Amino acid sequence: MSPLHFVPPGQYPPFAIITSTDQAGKAIIATAIGLSFVLFCLLIRTYVRTVINGPWGRDDSIVVLATGFCAIQSALVFSQASNGLGKSLELVNSTSLLELQEAAYASNIFFILILYLSKASVVLLILRLTRDARHRRTCTKILAGITLWAVAAIFMITLQCDLNNPWITSDGQCSNLFLRWMIISTFDIFTELILFAMPLYLISALQMPVLLKVSVVLVYGLRLLILIAIGLRLYYIHIMYDSLNATLDVVPVVIWTQIELAASLMTNTIPCFRPFMVAANTSWGGVETFAAEPKRIAGAAQRSLQLSNKMISSPKAKRAFGLAAEEHQLAVAT
Repeated sequence: MSPLHFVPPGQYPPFAIITSTDQAGKAIIATAIGLSFVLFCLLIRTYVRTVINGPWGRDDSIVVLATGFCAIQSALVFSQASNGLGKSLELVNSTSLLELQEAAYASNIFFILILYLSKASVVLLILRLTRDARHRRTCTKILAGITLWAVAAIFMITLQCDLNNPWITSDGQCSNLFLRWMIISTFDIFTELILFAMPLYLISALQMPVLLKVSVVLVYGLRLLILIAIGLRLYYIHIMYDSLNATLDVVPVVIWTQIELAASLMTNTIPCFRPFMVAANTSWGGVETFAAEPKRIAGAAQRSLQLSNKMISSPKAKRAFGLAAEEHQLAVAT
């Protein structure tokens, strides 16, 4: 080790040293921080659903699966870093370069799967909140559209270059790689805009206080921040494909990829934050039992809806009663 990187006796050398020819440490830090926040949000969601405001739903199971895939994708990034990701191309041998490209190929597949599961969990959460038949049909169609996007994106990623070794992109035999990602990212942005529009459509027919409607819009509107990560990721992908030193210039792509994944999964848990904060409120030593209130309201709304299905025969009356139940559910969720 050079004097510049001298390690005093009794101390361990740094895990990664960032230099002009080795930027792997940046990718490792971004990946580790992103995964840590995702796991923390999953713990909060699990606590809310099992202790405060249940029951556990399909949207929660989807988030758990997406988080597991996120851990696998993070491990693939660490594998890439150990095989030359972030280093100048002249520092990477041919064997390591091949292993790097194999891990990157698998990582891209998990990237699409995680985004798909994240989007699907949002739709399933709204399906969980709504009782209106028109709202549910709309959500089902949107879920089908998102599924179609994910399948098409995976085919575009996997069927590239030489089909015998589709992960090899460094031999100059691949074409239109950036175009593929531009199409995938365009529809990624489009689906995020649709996911933002869904709650607006949901609350438009509800008789709710304006402030509550604004809070719902803000909670789901935070997902729009993902659009920044999508745009910057696509920008750096373009730079990477034009670069003669792709193993080094891929680092910003990895960083914004991890930011997009983490933001996508973290924003799924934001609707659970209010019940969590209410339950954590000690009222400065008071004896109020806030934690039971959201569950009590949700249970009352569910019982009222079941009673309405037995007693109300008019379709219009059932729809009106169902919308009232949605107001209760949204009040609890946000």
